[in-house]
Amino acid sequence: MYPGQTTANFHFSDFDHAKDYSNVSTVYLKKKYVEHEYAIHMQRKFGIYLLTIYLPNSSLSMLAWINFWIDPKCTPERAGLTITLALAQIVLITGVEQNFPSVSDFKMVDVYLIVNFLFNLACLIETVLASVVSKKTLRTRNLKGTETNRPNYEHSSMIGLSTNHFHREETSSCKRKHKSAIYEEFRAAATGTKTLTDDEETTNPVDFWSRLGFPFAFFLWNIVFFALTMHFAK
Repeated sequence: MYPGQTTANFHFSDFDHAKDYSNVSTVYLKKKYVEHEYAIHMQRKFGIYLLTIYLPNSSLSMLAWINFWIDPKCTPERAGLTITLALAQIVLITGVEQNFPSVSDFKMVDVYLIVNFLFNLACLIETVLASVVSKKTLRTRNLKGTETNRPNYEHSSMIGLSTNHFHREETSSCKRKHKSAIYEEFRAAATGTKTLTDDEETTNPVDFWSRLGFPFAFFLWNIVFFALTMHFAK
């Protein structure tokens, strides 16, 4: 080993003979021996782990925030995106465990990966809550619209449509969105009621607060984590 030596994962500090070397005399089996003690200072390289572990894992967590701008009615699409990102994080966690030495204690990288994985699980729960709130809000508004606008049966007979031929249907897939819009137009014409369009619907409150809360909590967590990591690394 020479001063300033660098390996793939470590950097060795310069060797100071006055501080890092010492002689100690000891007696063993009635004989006097001299022990030579050397202090080796190693510092783990952080840049390679930042690019291969921390940055990809944090990117997977931030990609889940796309769900907050997707229509809450598209529950399968939102859930599928979040589950895919969670599975990708599990693969990354497994790869990290295979590359690092097996120890009984938690490592800082383990804590970081697990917390980021919990952020993705929270996004999945948010998807379910947003869907429930969206359906409940739409149902309430349509009921209020039915009460304020009574059905016009004369108008329905003129166009040859009967209110008994229509029923309220909530699609769970965005692929049927156009078909559902046409259906709602015919139903409104037959019953004389006004159905809220997408432009008239307000932003889902769960998605609105998630757009603010998730990024704030995630960046705060990263600031605290890396601050503690740098503190313990000194």
